[in-house]
Amino acid sequence: MVPDWEAELQRARVENYKAFRLSDAARKIKSFVDMTGLSEDQIKAKIRRDPIFRWFFVKDPKKQNFYENLAAKHIREMDAVRDFVDLHNSDKSICAGLVMTRKELTQRGGNPAAKTIDFQWQTGKYTVYATHKYTKESGGAQDNQYSDLHLFIKEANESHSSDDAFVAIADGPYYNLPNTIRGATKIESLRQASNKRNVFACTMDDLSKLLARLQL
Repeated sequence: MVPDWEAELQRARVENYKAFRLSDAARKIKSFVDMTGLSEDQIKAKIRRDPIFRWFFVKDPKKQNFYENLAAKHIREMDAVRDFVDLHNSDKSICAGLVMTRKELTQRGGNPAAKTIDFQWQTGKYTVYATHKYTKESGGAQDNQYSDLHLFIKEANESHSSDDAFVAIADGPYYNLPNTIRGATKIESLRQASNKRNVFACTMDDLSKLLARLQL
């Protein structure tokens, strides 16, 4: 079953609220002191007695790689997935069809065209490299995420490997919005941009079907 992204996000917010400690909010409290001129003791006292005010200081799951972690959990549990690796700190990138470690990329001059890879796993004969974005609303930062997916596809399309597959996974209402230049939705424009030979674009809902085809 595909994650209910927003319900899971709200669940994570509640868990962070329940686990809240004043010591975890030291930086936010200091910022609030600087902004308001109130004393740290006043703010801490207000946090302790006011459960609504406390929400302002609770960690935002979206700043804890929430969507990436939830996507990783879901993909790891798919039947077609073996040897799943959640890549961290830009461990690997795709540039001009080549998968490179960060060290290799640096040695090659740190090509700005390189796009980071979020996940790696085995399906059938393929080593699958994937990037994932969950985007809810439109805006500058969200448009950058969409652009990143297109650039991932562009770099992956240059791969001539018969044993590697690349998947751009796009989830969220944003990708159902129209791309007026291509005359299609944003998710469809990502599909159109992929070579469909060893580079694909899909939603999480369609990923299991794609992996089933790769096993044939």
